This record gives sequence, structure tokens and C-alpha cells, in this order.
Amino acid sequence: MQIAVISDLHLGRKNKLDQFNRNLGAEAQLYTLFKYLENHVDKIILLGDVFETMRGKTLDHEARLRAVLKDYPKINDKILNNKKYVLIQGNHDLITGKVLNALEMLKIKDNGTSIAFFGSEGGLKEWALTLHRKVI
Repeated sequence: MQIAVISDLHLGRKNKLDQFNRNLGAEAQLYTLFKYLENHVDKIILLGDVFETMRGKTLDHEARLRAVLKDYPKINDKILNNKKYVLIQGNHDLITGKVLNALEMLKIKDNGTSIAFFGSEGGLKEWALTLHRKVI
């Protein structure tokens, strides 16, 4: 199985804080990358902090995420409708768990090999506790 991992995009409200808004052509290049990966790998793991919901004028992280999703509808569509994409929440977008059903962690087994993906410290702690319980 071929897996691509992308993290820390910190997609925001397309304002001065948003890297993709400040860099001309960056958003188009991101979509080009996604299209390439969709045609060449089995899974695309969006591993935490894909969205920036921590910085802004309000503490309403859900409203902030919904606004960002409106600004980036193609990414929203890919996450919701393309089974190749798996979203794992990070510390800057924990609200994606509630809004987009993002995972805290993902474990994939393929041909006798296991790999685990953690988007935030909470997922890693959960995995460590599970492993500890199995060892004892």
C-alpha cells in the first residue's frame, strides 16, 4: 500500500494569516499535488493542523472551521467524499473531530506491517495507554 502524508497546512480564512492566500499560486499547486496523489497512491493521510482554528478574533473554533471550509470548498469536498482521504485532527484543528469526523489516530496494517498516525498529543497518549494495558 502506498500512503502519502500531508500535515500542517494551517489553512485559514484567506486573510493575511493564511500562507496559501499570501503566496500567489500556492492553492493551485496544492490542488495539483492532491490530483497527482489521487492518481498514484492508495491513501492520502491529512495528518493534523490541516486547518487553522486557533488564531482569530473569536474563540468559536467550530464557526472558524466552517468559515475556512467555505473558503476551501474543494478540500472540504475531498475530505467528505473521496475515500482515499483520511483526516486526523491536530492541536490547531481539534474541532475537526466534531465537525468532519476526523480521527484522533489511525492504525493501518498491510502485508504484516503496521503503522500508526497521530495528529495530536491526545491520540499518542491514548495509544500509549492501550499499549501499556496490553503489556501488563
